[in-house]
Amino acid sequence: MAQIAAQHLTDFCGFALSQIDSAQIERWKAARMMAVSSETVAKELRTLKAILNKAVEWGEIEKSPAQYVESPKNLQSEPMTWYTKAQLAKLYKTNRGAEWRLMANTGLRRTEARQLKWAQVDLKRRTLDVISSAQSRTKSGRWRQVPLSDGALAALKTLRRRAGTSDYVIPRIMARSLSRAFTKATERLGLPGSLHSLRHSYGAHLVMAGVPLRTLQVLMGHASMKTTERYAHLGRDHLRDRARRISL
Repeated sequence: MAQIAAQHLTDFCGFALSQIDSAQIERWKAARMMAVSSETVAKELRTLKAILNKAVEWGEIEKSPAQYVESPKNLQSEPMTWYTKAQLAKLYKTNRGAEWRLMANTGLRRTEARQLKWAQVDLKRRTLDVISSAQSRTKSGRWRQVPLSDGALAALKTLRRRAGTSDYVIPRIMARSLSRAFTKATERLGLPGSLHSLRHSYGAHLVMAGVPLRTLQVLMGHASMKTTERYAHLGRDHLRDRARRISL
Protein backbone atom coordinates (compact mmCIF):
# COMPACT_ATOMS: atom_id res chain seq x y z
CA MET A 1 0.00 0.00 0.00
CA ALA A 2 2.78 2.41 0.94
CA GLN A 3 4.54 1.82 -2.38
CA ILE A 4 1.37 2.47 -4.40
CA ALA A 5 0.71 5.64 -2.43
CA ALA A 6 4.28 6.88 -2.91
CA GLN A 7 4.36 6.18 -6.64
CA HIS A 8 0.84 6.86 -7.86
CA LEU A 9 -1.00 9.06 -5.37
CA THR A 10 1.42 11.97 -5.57
CA ASP A 11 -1.33 14.25 -6.89
CA PHE A 12 -2.63 14.42 -3.32
CA CYS A 13 0.70 15.30 -1.73
CA GLY A 14 0.72 18.69 -0.03
CA PHE A 15 -3.00 18.54 0.73
CA ALA A 16 -4.44 18.07 4.20
CA LEU A 17 -6.87 15.14 4.32
CA SER A 18 -9.70 17.59 4.97
CA GLN A 19 -8.84 19.45 1.74
CA ILE A 20 -9.28 16.42 -0.54
CA ASP A 21 -12.74 16.27 -2.09
CA SER A 22 -14.62 13.97 -4.46
CA ALA A 23 -14.11 16.23 -7.48
CA GLN A 24 -10.33 16.13 -7.03
CA ILE A 25 -10.39 12.35 -6.81
CA GLU A 26 -12.54 12.10 -9.94
CA ARG A 27 -10.08 14.33 -11.83
CA TRP A 28 -7.19 12.17 -10.66
CA LYS A 29 -9.03 9.02 -11.74
CA ALA A 30 -9.77 10.44 -15.19
CA ALA A 31 -6.12 11.41 -15.68
CA ARG A 32 -4.88 7.99 -14.57
CA MET A 33 -7.32 6.25 -16.93
CA MET A 34 -5.53 8.00 -19.79
CA ALA A 35 -2.15 6.66 -18.65
CA VAL A 36 -2.66 3.13 -17.30
CA SER A 37 -5.13 0.24 -17.42
CA SER A 38 -8.45 0.39 -15.60
CA GLU A 39 -7.30 -2.54 -13.47
CA THR A 40 -4.34 -0.49 -12.24
CA VAL A 41 -6.56 2.53 -11.55
CA ALA A 42 -8.93 0.32 -9.57
CA LYS A 43 -6.03 -0.96 -7.46
CA GLU A 44 -4.76 2.57 -6.78
CA LEU A 45 -8.27 3.78 -5.94
CA ARG A 46 -8.67 0.93 -3.44
CA THR A 47 -5.46 2.08 -1.76
CA LEU A 48 -6.66 5.68 -1.62
CA LYS A 49 -10.00 4.60 -0.16
CA ALA A 50 -8.24 2.49 2.47
CA ILE A 51 -6.14 5.48 3.53
CA LEU A 52 -9.16 7.77 3.75
CA ASN A 53 -11.25 5.17 5.59
CA LYS A 54 -8.47 4.83 8.14
CA ALA A 55 -8.46 8.63 8.52
CA VAL A 56 -12.19 8.46 9.29
CA GLU A 57 -11.57 5.68 11.81
CA TRP A 58 -8.91 7.76 13.54
CA GLY A 59 -11.15 10.82 13.64
CA GLU A 60 -9.00 12.89 11.27
CA ILE A 61 -11.94 13.51 8.90
CA GLU A 62 -15.70 13.02 9.28
CA LYS A 63 -16.28 11.02 6.12
CA SER A 64 -14.32 9.75 3.14
CA PRO A 65 -14.51 11.93 0.01
CA ALA A 66 -13.86 8.76 -2.02
CA GLN A 67 -16.93 7.02 -0.65
CA TYR A 68 -18.98 7.50 -3.80
CA VAL A 69 -16.15 7.46 -6.34
CA GLU A 70 -16.72 4.34 -8.43
CA SER A 71 -14.02 1.99 -9.67
CA PRO A 72 -13.54 1.68 -13.45
CA LYS A 73 -16.01 -0.73 -15.04
CA ASN A 74 -15.48 -3.81 -17.18
CA LEU A 75 -12.04 -4.62 -15.84
CA GLN A 76 -12.19 -8.16 -17.17
CA SER A 77 -13.17 -7.07 -20.68
CA GLU A 78 -9.77 -5.61 -21.46
CA PRO A 79 -7.71 -7.74 -23.85
CA MET A 80 -4.99 -9.77 -22.17
CA THR A 81 -1.67 -9.77 -23.99
CA TRP A 82 0.55 -12.83 -23.71
CA TYR A 83 3.48 -14.08 -25.76
CA THR A 84 4.05 -17.24 -27.76
CA LYS A 85 7.20 -19.29 -27.16
CA ALA A 86 8.70 -17.85 -30.34
CA GLN A 87 8.03 -14.28 -29.18
CA LEU A 88 9.47 -15.02 -25.75
CA ALA A 89 12.60 -16.47 -27.34
CA LYS A 90 13.15 -13.14 -29.09
CA LEU A 91 12.66 -11.22 -25.84
CA TYR A 92 15.23 -13.40 -24.07
CA LYS A 93 17.87 -12.26 -26.56
CA THR A 94 17.39 -8.59 -25.70
CA ASN A 95 19.02 -6.57 -22.94
CA ARG A 96 17.85 -7.89 -19.56
CA GLY A 97 16.64 -11.05 -21.29
CA ALA A 98 17.40 -13.12 -18.20
CA GLU A 99 15.03 -10.97 -16.15
CA TRP A 100 12.27 -11.36 -18.74
CA ARG A 101 12.84 -15.13 -18.83
CA LEU A 102 12.62 -15.41 -15.06
CA MET A 103 9.36 -13.46 -14.89
CA ALA A 104 7.77 -15.37 -17.79
CA ASN A 105 8.69 -18.71 -16.19
CA THR A 106 7.47 -17.86 -12.69
CA GLY A 107 4.63 -15.38 -13.16
CA LEU A 108 6.22 -12.93 -10.74
CA ARG A 109 4.74 -9.47 -10.54
CA ARG A 110 7.08 -6.52 -11.03
CA THR A 111 7.36 -5.79 -7.30
CA GLU A 112 7.85 -9.47 -6.47
CA ALA A 113 10.63 -9.78 -9.04
CA ARG A 114 12.40 -6.62 -7.88
CA GLN A 115 12.27 -7.66 -4.22
CA LEU A 116 13.22 -11.31 -4.79
CA LYS A 117 16.31 -12.36 -2.83
CA TRP A 118 18.57 -15.35 -3.32
CA ALA A 119 17.55 -16.60 0.13
CA GLN A 120 14.09 -17.25 -1.34
CA VAL A 121 15.47 -19.45 -4.15
CA ASP A 122 16.20 -23.15 -3.67
CA LEU A 123 17.92 -24.43 -6.80
CA LYS A 124 18.24 -27.99 -5.48
CA ARG A 125 14.53 -28.35 -4.70
CA ARG A 126 13.68 -26.21 -7.73
CA THR A 127 11.39 -23.88 -5.83
CA LEU A 128 11.03 -20.14 -5.32
CA ASP A 129 9.27 -18.59 -2.34
CA VAL A 130 7.29 -15.39 -2.74
CA ILE A 131 7.14 -14.05 0.79
CA SER A 132 4.69 -11.59 2.29
CA SER A 133 6.02 -9.20 4.90
CA ALA A 134 5.55 -5.63 6.02
CA GLN A 135 8.28 -4.55 3.63
CA SER A 136 7.55 -6.99 0.81
CA ARG A 137 3.91 -7.92 0.31
CA THR A 138 2.42 -9.96 -2.49
CA LYS A 139 -0.58 -8.36 -4.14
CA SER A 140 -2.91 -10.77 -2.32
CA GLY A 141 -0.91 -10.45 0.90
CA ARG A 142 -0.05 -14.17 0.99
CA TRP A 143 3.01 -16.41 0.80
CA ARG A 144 3.27 -18.82 -2.11
CA GLN A 145 5.78 -21.25 -3.54
CA VAL A 146 6.49 -21.45 -7.28
CA PRO A 147 8.12 -24.50 -8.91
CA LEU A 148 11.11 -23.70 -11.10
CA SER A 149 11.03 -24.88 -14.72
CA ASP A 150 14.14 -25.47 -16.81
CA GLY A 151 13.64 -22.00 -18.27
CA ALA A 152 13.47 -20.42 -14.81
CA LEU A 153 16.62 -22.28 -13.72
CA ALA A 154 18.50 -21.11 -16.82
CA ALA A 155 17.50 -17.51 -16.11
CA LEU A 156 18.51 -17.78 -12.46
CA LYS A 157 21.92 -19.23 -13.33
CA THR A 158 22.58 -16.27 -15.62
CA LEU A 159 21.42 -13.80 -12.97
CA ARG A 160 23.51 -15.57 -10.30
CA ARG A 161 26.67 -14.99 -12.34
CA ARG A 162 25.83 -11.31 -12.65
CA ALA A 163 24.70 -10.79 -9.06
CA GLY A 164 28.09 -10.94 -7.42
CA THR A 165 27.60 -10.40 -3.69
CA SER A 166 24.15 -8.82 -4.01
CA ASP A 167 21.32 -10.34 -1.98
CA TYR A 168 18.87 -9.51 -4.77
CA VAL A 169 18.22 -11.73 -7.78
CA ILE A 170 17.54 -8.80 -10.10
CA PRO A 171 20.07 -5.93 -9.98
CA ARG A 172 18.68 -2.92 -8.14
CA ILE A 173 16.53 -0.81 -10.47
CA MET A 174 13.54 1.50 -10.06
CA ALA A 175 10.18 -0.07 -10.88
CA ARG A 176 9.44 2.42 -13.63
CA SER A 177 12.90 1.91 -15.13
CA LEU A 178 12.36 -1.84 -15.30
CA SER A 179 9.03 -1.36 -17.08
CA ARG A 180 10.60 1.19 -19.41
CA ALA A 181 13.41 -1.23 -20.29
CA PHE A 182 10.85 -3.86 -21.20
CA THR A 183 8.83 -1.41 -23.30
CA LYS A 184 11.95 -0.49 -25.27
CA ALA A 185 12.62 -4.19 -25.90
CA THR A 186 9.10 -4.87 -27.16
CA GLU A 187 9.11 -1.76 -29.34
CA ARG A 188 12.31 -2.86 -31.05
CA LEU A 189 10.76 -6.27 -31.71
CA GLY A 190 7.39 -4.88 -32.76
CA LEU A 191 5.57 -6.71 -29.97
CA PRO A 192 2.52 -5.44 -28.04
CA GLY A 193 1.99 -5.54 -24.30
CA SER A 194 3.73 -4.41 -21.15
CA LEU A 195 5.95 -5.95 -18.49
CA HIS A 196 2.83 -7.51 -16.94
CA SER A 197 2.35 -9.47 -20.18
CA LEU A 198 5.15 -11.77 -19.02
CA ARG A 199 2.97 -12.75 -16.06
CA HIS A 200 0.01 -13.23 -18.41
CA SER A 201 2.22 -15.45 -20.58
CA TYR A 202 2.99 -17.66 -17.57
CA GLY A 203 -0.71 -18.10 -16.84
CA ALA A 204 -1.67 -18.60 -20.48
CA HIS A 205 0.88 -21.33 -21.14
CA LEU A 206 0.03 -23.15 -17.91
CA VAL A 207 -3.66 -23.24 -18.84
CA MET A 208 -2.88 -24.42 -22.36
CA ALA A 209 -0.74 -27.18 -20.84
CA GLY A 210 -3.81 -28.41 -18.97
CA VAL A 211 -3.09 -27.00 -15.51
CA PRO A 212 -6.39 -26.72 -13.54
CA LEU A 213 -7.59 -23.19 -12.77
CA ARG A 214 -7.45 -23.78 -9.01
CA THR A 215 -3.77 -24.76 -9.30
CA LEU A 216 -3.16 -21.71 -11.49
CA GLN A 217 -4.77 -19.49 -8.86
CA VAL A 218 -2.37 -20.80 -6.20
CA LEU A 219 0.73 -20.54 -8.42
CA MET A 220 -0.05 -16.98 -9.48
CA GLY A 221 -1.20 -15.82 -6.06
CA HIS A 222 -4.62 -14.58 -7.18
CA ALA A 223 -6.80 -13.54 -4.26
CA SER A 224 -9.94 -14.16 -6.30
CA MET A 225 -10.83 -16.97 -8.70
CA LYS A 226 -12.48 -14.33 -10.91
CA THR A 227 -9.02 -13.08 -11.84
CA THR A 228 -7.86 -16.61 -12.67
CA GLU A 229 -10.93 -17.26 -14.80
CA ARG A 230 -9.66 -14.71 -17.33
CA TYR A 231 -7.37 -17.48 -18.56
CA ALA A 232 -10.07 -20.15 -18.82
CA HIS A 233 -10.94 -19.54 -22.49
CA LEU A 234 -7.32 -20.15 -23.52
CA GLY A 235 -7.54 -23.71 -22.30
CA ARG A 236 -10.80 -24.30 -24.17
CA ASP A 237 -9.48 -22.68 -27.35
CA HIS A 238 -6.30 -24.74 -27.20
CA LEU A 239 -8.24 -27.99 -26.80
CA ARG A 240 -10.49 -27.11 -29.74
CA ASP A 241 -7.43 -26.34 -31.87
CA ARG A 242 -5.88 -29.69 -31.01
CA ALA A 243 -9.14 -31.49 -31.73
CA ARG A 244 -9.39 -29.92 -35.18
CA ARG A 245 -6.01 -31.38 -36.09
CA ILE A 246 -7.34 -34.89 -35.66
CA SER A 247 -8.56 -36.41 -38.92
CA LEU A 248 -9.67 -40.05 -38.68
